[in-house]
Amino acid sequence: MSKKYEVVRYEGFEFFFKYETDPPGMLHIYARGMFEPEDAIEVWFEGTEELENVENNRFETYTDKRGIYWYWLDTQQTKIMIISCFQRTS
Repeated sequence: MSKKYEVVRYEGFEFFFKYETDPPGMLHIYARGMFEPEDAIEVWFEGTEELENVENNRFETYTDKRGIYWYWLDTQQTKIMIISCFQRTS
């Protein structure tokens, strides 16, 4: 049985990244945009723009160059599911 998530602990938070089923063993953010967990975590901490997207039940955080979609996994707000990481377009 393969792992469903990679968990990265950083600065008191736990960031969860989903693995793809096809190809197995590849993180979703890598399969979709060739991003590593460190890229998404950097956006989460350094983002200067954050929006709550109620319709899609997620938050959106942006730097000048990248963005992430994410949501809290717990009420203590220490566990973050990263849905997607992407390059911003002009």
